[in-house]
Amino acid sequence: MLSRNRLKQAGLALFAASIFVAGAASADSSASSPVVLSVTANTAEVYGFDRVRVKRLPPPGTTSSFFSDDDFQLSAVDGQVGRDTRFLIGFMPPGEYRFVSFHSGNKELKIGEKNLIGTFTVSGGQPVDLGRLILTPVNSKVLIGRIARAPTNVDLLRRHTPGALKRFTTPAANGWTGPVDGAPELEKYALAKPSGAQCASERADGTVVAASRLGTVLMRSANGRWRAVQGPGVESVLCVLPVDLPDTELVAVGELGTLLRKPRGVEQLQPIDPGNLPPGNLLRIAGSPASGWFVISKAGDNMVSLYRSAKLDAGDWKLVLSKPERDRAGRDKDPMFTWQTEAGLGYSSAEGPMHVFEHATGKWSERALPTGFNRLMHIAVGSKGQLNAQIANSSWVIVNEESMVSNDLGASWTKRKVPVRIPPQPVVEMHDGTMWTTHNNQIITSSDNGATWPVGGKHNGETVLPLRSGVLLKFEYPRYGYFSIEASADQGKEWKIEFSNFDLAAYQSAKK
Repeated sequence: MLSRNRLKQAGLALFAASIFVAGAASADSSASSPVVLSVTANTAEVYGFDRVRVKRLPPPGTTSSFFSDDDFQLSAVDGQVGRDTRFLIGFMPPGEYRFVSFHSGNKELKIGEKNLIGTFTVSGGQPVDLGRLILTPVNSKVLIGRIARAPTNVDLLRRHTPGALKRFTTPAANGWTGPVDGAPELEKYALAKPSGAQCASERADGTVVAASRLGTVLMRSANGRWRAVQGPGVESVLCVLPVDLPDTELVAVGELGTLLRKPRGVEQLQPIDPGNLPPGNLLRIAGSPASGWFVISKAGDNMVSLYRSAKLDAGDWKLVLSKPERDRAGRDKDPMFTWQTEAGLGYSSAEGPMHVFEHATGKWSERALPTGFNRLMHIAVGSKGQLNAQIANSSWVIVNEESMVSNDLGASWTKRKVPVRIPPQPVVEMHDGTMWTTHNNQIITSSDNGATWPVGGKHNGETVLPLRSGVLLKFEYPRYGYFSIEASADQGKEWKIEFSNFDLAAYQSAKK
């Protein structure tokens, strides 16, 4: 872990504050150089930074206070390029610069004179590419520093924001004044403690996989031990799909077009050639060699698209569906869904129809939403491959205390009565026939086909995954720097922490 001295020297704290508008010093743009920087956040408290303030240091032999009027600003590239990664560009005259503060909405991260970033130099007329910084929590504190895994931004900018490269008419300089003591240690620390998990699923052998930050897939053995498998980059993984291919056991997708695979017997994720897949953040993946491969991609702030390719590596991706993520009032439309079972896979917009591929027939078919309903709100796969759907019979309101289940990939549906009007998620049947859902921060279960629903343990809105063994996994939403995964063998009455980014040594050091 990072030493107490290193934590003290960094002197960083993330806190809510009023937005500070940097007074950017005026300069002749013809004498200024473009400076590009990217920052990846290993925390849900910040989804990238909007602005970064830097200070031009006084020439050697002169004196000036650290906070002077000679400040400049790097601003985020227009559009939501990545979920946790943001590109920032500024134009600065020649000189040496020190970082002052990072801003995300109303949050400000101040940088002390001693830090794990260092200074950089701008020479007249030559672009500067500072590569990537990484922000990572150390319990309730936070550190930010340089990372060696992403030394340049040119390739990602060329693919995702080509307009930002117009100023880079000549090769960019690295810009950094020199190495920073402690930066490699910070990078190693961050990669060992990825924050958050989503899109979790159980494999046939009882192991569990989940997507996480910093290019990481978290994997759980059947006896509850977790390990982190990482790729070459630090872009967040947003979804992972177990597969049964000769050379691959899972594929993963993520922000900035991340497309990865895990070869069998190799504890590392490897890149997959994206082919002609358009730029965007990849939210979901489904498919097989027989049915083809599907990815859901979000480009910009609002548009979500579904693409299909017959092959995964170097694919020829074709647009299938494209929908706005939100309506004009800013409400989330839940525009697209994909699901996959041993019997087949499917996709649908919220309004339907459902498109289903059956492995037994090798054919696609189109199926309407359940009779009397016109909006799909959520869909989940049960332990035995059932489709469990939360459906509305108006645009936004679920008026019936019902959940729908299908055992034939949506060809027919059966209503299930539940004791709550709007369950946060569909009723899911576990391997032993027990049904469960959540309501009012509690887990409720039924072992008599919905006749009675005794209350189980507490639930605070976290994602819960039921396993075939009867164990429930709870993935806590990262709050204030803390993240954990817990397991329960008694329907949520008691929970045991299996994975956590809590740093006991840092906590004890801070108390001293």
